Amino acid sequence: MVREGRLRVISRTPFDLEQKGIDVLFACDLVRLAASRLIEKAVIIGGDADFVPAVAIAKEEMIITKLCYVPGHCSPHLWNICDERMVLTQEFIDRVSF
Repeated sequence: MVREGRLRVISRTPFDLEQKGIDVLFACDLVRLAASRLIEKAVIIGGDADFVPAVAIAKEEMIITKLCYVPGHCSPHLWNICDERMVLTQEFIDRVSF
């Protein structure tokens, strides 16, 4: 499944853009899948505290949550609420790359 948000121009240079809306789409998917009992475990790759409410709902639905994060770039709130944690390393990315 592909989730497309929107791009917002940060400055007038051609490549100074940021994506918007993707976190909310992923959070909605997590809540929907958890509430429908279509998953038993969710892996969150990121570090944004915006995921905390969705993770909390998933945990209420007895979903095990695993956080893959980059040290220094992860909300402590998200880190604390997840059941399991794994540092996201270049070696890991290389192993799962196509």
